[in-house]
Amino acid sequence: MIVTVNGEQREVSATTLAELIEELHLQTRRCATMVNGTVVRKERRAEHRLQEKDQIDIISMVGGG
Repeated sequence: MIVTVNGEQREVSATTLAELIEELHLQTRRCATMVNGTVVRKERRAEHRLQEKDQIDIISMVGGG
């Protein structure tokens, strides 16, 4: 399926947001997620099914100072 992740069009095999995060090797990072402009909370990612042409934003949290 074709989706857009952080402005970049990608072909992915994931069917849920949690699977996409794993496919992108981001599962060990703390991150915030949005699909089509709506925040998807961490506890909902495994049940949030992706659809063709979804617009997905994944923002990784970075510490520092």
